[in-house]
Amino acid sequence: MTGPLRITEFTAGFRITVLTLEGVLDLDSYPLLQVRLAGALALHQPPLVAVEVSRLLSADSYGLSVLVAADQHARASGGGMSVCGAGDLLLATFRQRGLDGCLTLHASLADALRDLRPAVGEGD
Repeated sequence: MTGPLRITEFTAGFRITVLTLEGVLDLDSYPLLQVRLAGALALHQPPLVAVEVSRLLSADSYGLSVLVAADQHARASGGGMSVCGAGDLLLATFRQRGLDGCLTLHASLADALRDLRPAVGEGD
């Protein structure tokens, strides 16, 4: 059996909230992610969020739908969200479900932070 979902959070430069996910994102754990993402999206305006998933072991459709909803909210609020660090298995899941076309995916956290930075100048 795999471990529960653990989420750590910090604010990077340029008011970007970074959530790091570790463990399993599934039916049992997606409510925790919903709460943490809602907090991250409300922390700064416009909301800028990077979700680092390199330690995520698996994600089911419930968890993935939370990521999509958060991304849509961030964009509708004039901000952005990036998912970064996905390994081959998670990338394949994103592709199979067509999420690579609607989520902004980056290989690393550094890439995600660079991508999110320009959005700050417009809101400050």
